[in-house]
Amino acid sequence: MYIYPTELSIDLDHAQLSPSKICRDLMNEGVPSQTKIKFYRGKTLCFVSPATVGAWAVLHPRESENGQHMRFLRHRDQ
Repeated sequence: MYIYPTELSIDLDHAQLSPSKICRDLMNEGVPSQTKIKFYRGKTLCFVSPATVGAWAVLHPRESENGQHMRFLRHRDQ
């Protein structure tokens, strides 16, 4: 049985996926939903919240429109 770390750090500079998709994939691989996670671009922390794999897994990014900031909405299975 593999014991997962209690906190993960992901550098988005090397990822081709959104934080939400990364977390869904991690959960599919067995990482517990309560595992804390931080996303960086290089050494810069990108997001303060949500803070767990499970919380990110239910979101999906919505690109900015009309000058608005990018947002994360609840994920809907299709």
